[in-house]
Amino acid sequence: MTTCKYEEKYDLSNENYDKYENALDDLADRINSLNDRLTTSNIENMISESRQKLDQWRSDCYHLIDRFYEQKCREFDRHVAEIIDRQRKEINRIRSNTATLIHKQDILPKDIDYITTITGQLEQDIDETRDKYLQINIHLLEINENLIEFQTANDTCDASVIPPPYRTINYIDESSKILCANERFLLVHHNSNLCLLDKELNMIREKFWTHGCILDICWSLTLARFLVLTRNYLYLVDESTMSIVRIQKVPKLSWWSCTYSDTCLFLTTKDWGSNICQFTLWPSIQLLKRWQPPQTCKQNETINNIIYNKERIALMIYNRLTKSKLIELKIATTFDCLWSLNLDIAYDCRAARCCLLNSDEWLVIDWNTSNLHHISNDGKLKSTCEYNTSPSCATMLSTNILVISTVDGIHLHKL
Repeated sequence: MTTCKYEEKYDLSNENYDKYENALDDLADRINSLNDRLTTSNIENMISESRQKLDQWRSDCYHLIDRFYEQKCREFDRHVAEIIDRQRKEINRIRSNTATLIHKQDILPKDIDYITTITGQLEQDIDETRDKYLQINIHLLEINENLIEFQTANDTCDASVIPPPYRTINYIDESSKILCANERFLLVHHNSNLCLLDKELNMIREKFWTHGCILDICWSLTLARFLVLTRNYLYLVDESTMSIVRIQKVPKLSWWSCTYSDTCLFLTTKDWGSNICQFTLWPSIQLLKRWQPPQTCKQNETINNIIYNKERIALMIYNRLTKSKLIELKIATTFDCLWSLNLDIAYDCRAARCCLLNSDEWLVIDWNTSNLHHISNDGKLKSTCEYNTSPSCATMLSTNILVISTVDGIHLHKL
């Protein structure tokens, strides 16, 4: 019986031998193909895009250093000019006093002593100008290893599986729910202050805010400043000092949203048939162009939110006739529409906002239904999920931290 079973099995193997052999040949071809894909040329092609990102980062850093250097040179020249102007005014004052004494009939010794004393003081002041006024303290530029991180896992976000927040802070007043992040920090309006927070929501710096309701915030790498938009004005906020400066060249209009590219700033107006004003960033902020309907939107539509990404501009648009909200992606230089997606978001008085995710995808926040809509980079709805508290605004802090502001606080999620 044992022999019979062995022969029966052997017979089946013989019948399927060709099939198994073909399968093995196919596997061998696939393995060889995988090996071919790991050739030097293929590897170079695979990492080419990432290398381009590193090269762009290096170029941006060089430009940032150049602009910072030029700014400090101007500040130093201004500093020296003020010192020389003060000393020249003192010389003119002494010259005037001396001329007065020359024409004076009854010159007293104390007059000569006074002129001699202040002249000596001025001589000493000029001699000591270099040591007293022209000292420059230069700190070494520190490079943080976390400035560049390599992701080994798939870093495409999935908005349908957002984990519970790992950090939360609660609002204690009627704070603006708008927030913005740069490479390291998060800028929020909290407890009547502009607050700079780190990735653990620890307070780094804060400054009392007295300039009205905040409608939008964006970060400009070119200026190395946050830009804070109110109803009529735009302010620059320095993350190092939290100094706040109003930009004088931006006209007083009814503004709604802001974004930036490497070279330009874009502001949207709050009206039907919204305009988009485009400003230069460097060497000064100047109005470059004003885009109007139908390039921006229709006359019966208003733009709630604008975000720039890789020569593209995403717009959140509300149509008052159809009572619909949609997201559109346009070319930043021509405002030609690449795609448009009508969203199932009911009308409400608050603006719908969106957030740029990894892989050039988008997250649309619907505070009315507490839903988050995940949009693909080609304008398709990937998923919709409900957030546990009504969300207002969202942003990415680094590549894997999603920040969401709600009616009651700020939440950090690690994706």
